[in-house]
Amino acid sequence: MSVSVHALAINEDTFPAEYNGQQFDVTYRPQALTPGFYKELAEAIAKETHNGQAAAFWINRVVKAWDLVGDDGQPLPLDEKWLANQTVITTTFMWDLARQINEHRSPKGTSSTPNVEPLDVGSLAG
Repeated sequence: MSVSVHALAINEDTFPAEYNGQQFDVTYRPQALTPGFYKELAEAIAKETHNGQAAAFWINRVVKAWDLVGDDGQPLPLDEKWLANQTVITTTFMWDLARQINEHRSPKGTSSTPNVEPLDVGSLAG
């Protein structure tokens, strides 16, 4: 029996993310996390001229909505240019959100990625 790849795609998923003890809802696009996306991310990292550009790329492409608001009560934009140049949220926050989304889409014990022992870089020293 054939199944269309589009039938398997989850268009969006929402979960409560957390940062510094504060929870907020995030809706993201699981189908955005393709090998092609990660290739583009690697290129964005290589071209990054200031800290935060690649994180902004990741958030812009994957996050559909969040309930983060600024001091004015308005939702913070998900625009890549704004994210890369704003002074409201940190790059650490953006990468932590990326980590939480990856963990949410592949809960422990369900990943199809094989377990690989971490490389001891000290063993590479001559």
